[in-house]
Amino acid sequence: MASIEEEEKMGSDVEFVDVESDEAIADDDDDDEEEVVPFVPGKSNVDEDTEMVQDDTAYVMYHQAQTGSPCLSFDIIKDQLGDNRSRFPLTTYIVAGTQADRAHLNSVIVMRMSNLKKLKQPGEEEGKDDDDDDDDDSLIDSDEEDEGELPELNTAMISHLGGVNRIRGTKLHGKQIAATWSDTGSVNVWNLESALESVESQEAASKFSRDEGRVPLSSASRVIRLKGLPWTGVPPYR
Repeated sequence: MASIEEEEKMGSDVEFVDVESDEAIADDDDDDEEEVVPFVPGKSNVDEDTEMVQDDTAYVMYHQAQTGSPCLSFDIIKDQLGDNRSRFPLTTYIVAGTQADRAHLNSVIVMRMSNLKKLKQPGEEEGKDDDDDDDDDSLIDSDEEDEGELPELNTAMISHLGGVNRIRGTKLHGKQIAATWSDTGSVNVWNLESALESVESQEAASKFSRDEGRVPLSSASRVIRLKGLPWTGVPPYR
């Protein structure tokens, strides 16, 4: 069983991180300008000491987040906010599985990422959206954000024995579930409903326990090797 100190340390590491843009890097090194060329895999020849930098113009939106322990696999949770939405800021729900150093420190993490804003590109006016001339505060500078304009990340963690090699979510009889394939050789199915409720508000989060959903809905052991973990497209029996 994990100690309280270990669990608190693991849970507190899930957060958004600041991203230093190319512009910020360039400002720090104005006296040492070099030609910037795009990297093309298989064609570009680069030395081992060549520094690779991000080109913000290649992204419509870009954010980074840390989950403490690395996550090899994740899946997007389908929500009720509409399909093909493109108006910023955006919100998304994600489920991921960790690969911690110790089997008992792993988790299934349900995440709600909100206030995700579009990067302001060169020539774009602050507060203007491509599809609408009205002010909507949907653009952000790539290298600076006001505290009130930062993206928000709410998480709920469910105890999982063993590292998660694959995780896939789906809806079954109106409930959001996810299947995990563990490096211990087991496949489990988890009910994510309580975890999803907890990421919607502070009140719900305060009532959610990491051990609340630790008992899977279904489990199969001694699964040695899988090439994938897809859900069947056949409608479930009723």
